[in-house]
Amino acid sequence: MVMDRSAGAAASALDSAARQLRMLGDGLTDAAADVRGLVALVNWQATAATVFHERAEECARGITRIEAVIDEARAAARRGSSRAAFDADLERLRG
Repeated sequence: MVMDRSAGAAASALDSAARQLRMLGDGLTDAAADVRGLVALVNWQATAATVFHERAEECARGITRIEAVIDEARAAARRGSSRAAFDADLERLRG
């Protein structure tokens, strides 16, 4: 596939963004697992423990929501990269 420089740079940048988003998502997945693991370890009956459980679960749910946004952004970056490559090839053929 032959791309002009600007389209090639755009495709490369979008590929890089998708990789970085994947790494961020992986880190957040690990963080959510850690939070849920802490919740499982704490088995107190005190009010503080109840509050901890509620807030930790809320944190884990928030991380899960962020992961969904990251997945959407990764997909958009991949589509953008493919589109940039397609546009560059189309221009080359028209050229």
